[in-house]
Amino acid sequence: MYATHGTIHNFNIWYAAPSDEQQNLFLLTSAAASQRSAANLNGLFQAAGATPGTYNIYVELVGMPMIMNQMSPPVPYNYE
Repeated sequence: MYATHGTIHNFNIWYAAPSDEQQNLFLLTSAAASQRSAANLNGLFQAAGATPGTYNIYVELVGMPMIMNQMSPPVPYNYE
């Protein structure tokens, strides 16, 4: 993948419970491509009303028009 700031529109952060066999994804937040700081994931989970536990986190790169979107592999995250 050859993404640059000019080809990225935004990033979406999704989550799913690892026990969810269908891997229903829920949007946790969306961040502008120019954002450089990491998200406070515990605060985002709290705002989303998630219960404490282990979740899979996915980061989606949303491309500008005519640029293909990309999704990361799942990363386990323990929300306490």
